[in-house]
Amino acid sequence: MNEPAHFTWLRSKLGLHAIPGPKDNSEIVSWFKFTSLDRSEWHDSTPWCAVTQNAALGLNGEKGTGSAAALSFSTWGHEVDWTDALPGDMVVFEWTDADGNVTGHHVAQFVSQQGNFVTCIGGNQLDRPTGFHEISIKTFGKDSVINVRRAKT
Repeated sequence: MNEPAHFTWLRSKLGLHAIPGPKDNSEIVSWFKFTSLDRSEWHDSTPWCAVTQNAALGLNGEKGTGSAAALSFSTWGHEVDWTDALPGDMVVFEWTDADGNVTGHHVAQFVSQQGNFVTCIGGNQLDRPTGFHEISIKTFGKDSVINVRRAKT
């Protein structure tokens, strides 16, 4: 099976990152047009993981959620089981603190899985050595996954 265009496009953006300080990466900011977020919030310091996925879809003729909220992807498309996950499927995460309180959400595209871990490509992912929030490939524990979604065909 060929990989989806939105996955290929996102791979071509690996390493693209936010600019620290008051300036913005204009390419990242341009992707906010695929969301309903108010124009005053269009900055690369605004969480942009869902913005990236909406741009990847929109720039490749597919429909995203139109929301800058990662959690919006938990109802997008249709749910798929881990055993059927393919590159380009959306993986929605929920982060919690030590007390189990929700502290945030994230969305990224499935790359692969091994055991209790899933590797994904996404935007606004922190690169610890550089400190940049960037488009990168990272591995996460499956215990933080809400669900895996695929575009409706």
